[in-house]
Amino acid sequence: MGGMFGKTSITTARCEKITNLIARMIAQDTLPISFVEGKGFRELMAYVEPAYVVPCAKTVKKRLQCLYTAAKVKVRESLEETPSVALTTDCWTSSATESYIALTAHYACPISFSMVSWVLTTQQFEGRHTGVQITNKLQEVMCEWGIDDKTSTMVHDNASNMTLASALSDKWSPLPCSAHSLQLAVNHSLEKSGLTEVVGLACRLVSHFRHSCIAAGALYMQQQTMNLKRKQLMLYCKTRWNSAFDMLQRLLENRWAVSAVLSDPLTTKPSAAMAVELTNVQWHIINVICPVLDPIKLATVMLSAEENVSISIALPTVAGLLDNTVVNDEDPDTVRAFKEEFHQQLTTRFKLDVRTREDVTVLHKATYLDPRFSHMGFVTAGTKAVVIDVLRQELRSTLLASTAALADGESAATTTGSPQVPSLTARCKYCCCFTVCSPAERSDIVLHD
Repeated sequence: MGGMFGKTSITTARCEKITNLIARMIAQDTLPISFVEGKGFRELMAYVEPAYVVPCAKTVKKRLQCLYTAAKVKVRESLEETPSVALTTDCWTSSATESYIALTAHYACPISFSMVSWVLTTQQFEGRHTGVQITNKLQEVMCEWGIDDKTSTMVHDNASNMTLASALSDKWSPLPCSAHSLQLAVNHSLEKSGLTEVVGLACRLVSHFRHSCIAAGALYMQQQTMNLKRKQLMLYCKTRWNSAFDMLQRLLENRWAVSAVLSDPLTTKPSAAMAVELTNVQWHIINVICPVLDPIKLATVMLSAEENVSISIALPTVAGLLDNTVVNDEDPDTVRAFKEEFHQQLTTRFKLDVRTREDVTVLHKATYLDPRFSHMGFVTAGTKAVVIDVLRQELRSTLLASTAALADGESAATTTGSPQVPSLTARCKYCCCFTVCSPAERSDIVLHD
């Protein structure tokens, strides 16, 4: 508007507001700081606000640091108000061979009961990624944010160094990532069953179309002729098993369009077509395995949810996948081997049924506490009974400790002559009655089954 009306001056307050908004835009949209020095951006600002002097990258960097400091104070205050947090962590190496470690805190909002997540740190991790060094780094970040004494669980992948890091610390209870466990089960089953050979041949076929402009153009023409949606073939990425399913599914959808291109000598040399074309047996394997992999992909997406709590759906999801991998008489040998191996992998990694209290995991507890799955119909009656017994014992211990602390507080107030806590004349939070109950009565209620 300033450029349209020839505005020649700007107040200091407005200048500060614009600078802060630019810094916030860079932070929210993850833009490079050098964005403010771009010619196009400066031309835009010269038209919108001629009197405004666009700051240099160094100034914007200082503003970003101020925004980070202010945001850190708010996040820390929020963490101080919550009694318990769960953490997720990961270590990785970038394409530039730089090592990083990240730590994210999760907790439930006491008002809306929605999940709140804060990325506490994403920083370079120097040195070897040993279990000891990972533990020290995690505890350092936890102390920095004041959550070292309120962390309930640490979710991590199944790497040996991360497992060792959790074993070396008593500050949290370790919990392997269910999505990563599922990914390992799929990758292992694909390899053991021989399906990786089919995936490799499919990769070679897709690569032909991705490296040949003529073949890719001919494929688009065939898709149009066959009334198929114009979609590019997808290539498998080893770090994401879902991409293997996406590649096979996309190939299956475009099978006849692909075959038409390969059979046309004007677009593909016969020798090249013979080198990349799949046999009827291989196409049949892809056709049979895709319906098997489809629910596994859906399960991976569900277990990787960022906005919803997924811990209570892990075991029901695994139970559903076990039912979906039942071997059929019509299955090819490769698909049969995949189902058998995948079934074994899920059974070993998740252990739905337990016999002793020591075998009960947080996944079992969360499943029973979720009203949708409290029936636990996918496990034996003995397993359900053990889970209930463990939860009852933990509830007794927690409430008894809380009652003892409250009784000590009341006793101290009486001894010092301080005003006593008002009587509980409303609904009692311990036994849900409307009468006043003493600490002793609360203990009796807690111990009553």
